[in-house]
Amino acid sequence: MKKQTKRETVEEFLARGGKITKCSYKEPELKNKVISTSNAGPAVILTLSEADLFFGETKVKKKAAKPVAKVDINMLPEALKTKFLSRALEEVGHNEEKENN
Repeated sequence: MKKQTKRETVEEFLARGGKITKCSYKEPELKNKVISTSNAGPAVILTLSEADLFFGETKVKKKAAKPVAKVDINMLPEALKTKFLSRALEEVGHNEEKENN
């Protein structure tokens, strides 16, 4: 919501007791600005591969190691123990067959 201001003419301002003073002209002060460079040295020229390494859009991210499930076989019931071991032996057997072929 805009704040509304009251507008008045010069005659209204003087009628309510306002006073207008005339000020003398004053020359503006000119400030001397010192321009300095922000470079610390000569420009660094990069090769395309270096520029891609530092400023490229894609960066190589390290893949997080997947946690390995550790199962204490001795704590399992006998039925689950035999089932787990049989599956593990089957997987090892399939991997060995693939490596031999």
